[in-house]
Amino acid sequence: MKNSTLINALIIGVVILIVVMLFFPLFSQGGTSTNTIYPKYTNNSIIIAPQGCVFSNVSGPSNATDFVYFNLSHDGVISGKWSSNNATALIIFPYTTNKSILRSEFNNITADKTVYSDSGSFNNITLSQGKYFIIIGPNPNHNVRVVAVTPIIITYT
Repeated sequence: MKNSTLINALIIGVVILIVVMLFFPLFSQGGTSTNTIYPKYTNNSIIIAPQGCVFSNVSGPSNATDFVYFNLSHDGVISGKWSSNNATALIIFPYTTNKSILRSEFNNITADKTVYSDSGSFNNITLSQGKYFIIIGPNPNHNVRVVAVTPIIITYT
C-alpha cells in the first residue's frame, strides 16, 4: 500500500513539474509585466499597448527577459513608439517551439549592444499571419520599465 502511494505521489509531482515548465520554461530568466490586459484583440487590429501603458516592467537578474505574445490571424502592420528608463532591446521574433533557436536569439541580442536603446519605434513593419513575441531584453540593467509613448498597434491589412 505504501509503495503505490509513493508511486502516485511521484507521478503527480512529475506531472506538476511538467506543467510548471510549460508555463515557466528554464530559459526564461525571470521578469514581470504589468501589462495584464494587453494585447487586446479587436476585429481589425491588435492593441499591444495604448499610449502611456507600461507593457513591460522587468526587475531581477541582469539577464532578465520579458515577452509580449500575440497571435496574428491576418497579415498586419505594427506601428508605435516606446521609451524605457534604462537601455534595453525590443525585438519582434516569430514564435518557435524550438527552444535552442530562442536561446540563440537571446545570445544574439545580448552580444549585439547596438540593438539596446532607451527609446524606439515600430515604423509600419509588415508581419505575416502567425504567432509572435516581442522580446524585451535580455537586459543589461536590473530594472527596466518600458512604456508606450504612442499606441503600439497592429492593424490588419
